[in-house]
Amino acid sequence: MQKLITNSIILSFSIIFLGCGDSLRESTASSETTYAETKKSRTFTTNEQDSIKANGLIYLNQLRTNSGMIPYSANSSLDLASYNHSLYLMLNNAIGHGEAVGANGYTGNTPSSRAIATGYPHQQIGENISFGNDSVYDSLDQLFAAIYHRFGFLNFDFDEVGIGADSSDAHAYKNTYTYKMGILNPQDSDENKNKNPYLVVWPYDTQSNSLPVFYEESPDPLPDCSVSGYPISMQFNELKSGVINLSSFKLYFDNNNTEITDTRLLNQNTDPNGKFSDKEFALFPMKRLLWNTKYRVEANYQEDGNNKNKIWSFKTKPLPLPYYTVSNGVTLNVKNATKYLLHLPPSDCNDVISGFSINSTGPIPQLRFYDKNTLEITIIGASGLITIFTNNGKTFNLQISDQDSAIYPNIQSNQTITLEQNWNLIGVNTNLTLDELKTKLGTDSILIIQGGGEVYKKENNSFLNSFTELKPGYGYWIKLKSQILLEYTPMTYTVKTIQLTSGWNLINPMSNLTLEEIKTQIGDTNLEVIQGGEKVYKKSNESFLNSFKKFEEPFGYWIKIANDRELTF
Repeated sequence: MQKLITNSIILSFSIIFLGCGDSLRESTASSETTYAETKKSRTFTTNEQDSIKANGLIYLNQLRTNSGMIPYSANSSLDLASYNHSLYLMLNNAIGHGEAVGANGYTGNTPSSRAIATGYPHQQIGENISFGNDSVYDSLDQLFAAIYHRFGFLNFDFDEVGIGADSSDAHAYKNTYTYKMGILNPQDSDENKNKNPYLVVWPYDTQSNSLPVFYEESPDPLPDCSVSGYPISMQFNELKSGVINLSSFKLYFDNNNTEITDTRLLNQNTDPNGKFSDKEFALFPMKRLLWNTKYRVEANYQEDGNNKNKIWSFKTKPLPLPYYTVSNGVTLNVKNATKYLLHLPPSDCNDVISGFSINSTGPIPQLRFYDKNTLEITIIGASGLITIFTNNGKTFNLQISDQDSAIYPNIQSNQTITLEQNWNLIGVNTNLTLDELKTKLGTDSILIIQGGGEVYKKENNSFLNSFTELKPGYGYWIKLKSQILLEYTPMTYTVKTIQLTSGWNLINPMSNLTLEEIKTQIGDTNLEVIQGGEKVYKKSNESFLNSFKKFEEPFGYWIKIANDRELTF
């Protein structure tokens, strides 16, 4: 069986107001727009669109404010312009910042003209686009890994943003997310600079969930490489800084003070695309950084001849599943119906996986790309030997076994919960497909699963069943024929927001929010009832009658509110 990857790709365009007269700096993508009209077969629903806009703004502002910058305000004209371009790209199986006159969904041939068409009052805007991402969070994480796009989001002038996404099974990359950054009043550019810090560094100081890797960007800051470590950057505020001369920019393993010397420095003189200003610097480690590892950055520079330095640290994110580091020809033991990550470290800066083939004496595994050097795999079957051949010349074997030697980087051991005969209200922080649940619980044992707007009934014909998997964030009712244990591996999240609607909501909390933290987000008077885990809170109760103190896993919870709210974990 052959499977080819659908990679995320990212493009960068910006027209940035410089704050003096009519001076503008333009940055356009190097790749041409392709045009081939297609028929859409899927799109984000209105609720999904609203969620993408709301959650994208929350997460983007979290990233900006964590680096000391002012947050963005939402702008409905930029939202619409962003959505229009995403729709155009999906309708025409296109990539790029341009649009072809007369093509389906055309609203303007440049980012600026599309913003003007939706009522935006001026042309000082920036545009970032990503394709093929799992979510708006993944889209933003990948764009922040791409240096030109990162600088666009961390621009000192911009103070508002629009977000729009669309999807189509007919498009090569299935979905696209478009972001338009702007400034409410161009004459206030200096005011925004004054509100923003003297220096912005990325990853920000003490960040604990940085990606370890950068792949591709258009235009490409590393045209001779397809994979490198996550770039570290410094941006000086032109209104608050003088002449900057960077004398050293170094990266260290924080635990043993070992310097990573295989790096490449980009600045105004070395940037191959000529986009860096004299206030922007980026250090690219030429090898991937390690997962779940703390690094320290030390930079020395002169400002107007005065010696200064900046020291900060960050940590790369841990892997959320048990994982193996895979060498060529190795055989690894894997358990039935358990998700693993298989990391194949690149041998050089062009060693990436874009496809693979599988030879199996047993079941065919469920296999997807976690990144271009890491595969996510699940095998459902009692026995068998699976051989995987990657298109970059690597081969390894997976043997189904009762035991494994995988690493659990978050010190997250498998958790086991007891499910009783008849009905159970649960919430688990992991994804478990219907097939995986049938393997773990027994096909004949599962009578009904209901939650997240989906249902499975054993007695139904298959076309009547909409349930496909347990999803984090949702609570589920599960009816079983007999008592049984469910074993699963918890996952961790950078951020997760769920939409609560007026009335009753069945949810699965992804962290142990206390009652006071819940009230802060939802509103003391807006929160009416929380019930689950054999505990209850009712606004109408005397305090001594309320037993609920905080959310706990693996319970599902009913929560009743008066008005719609979002709840962020």
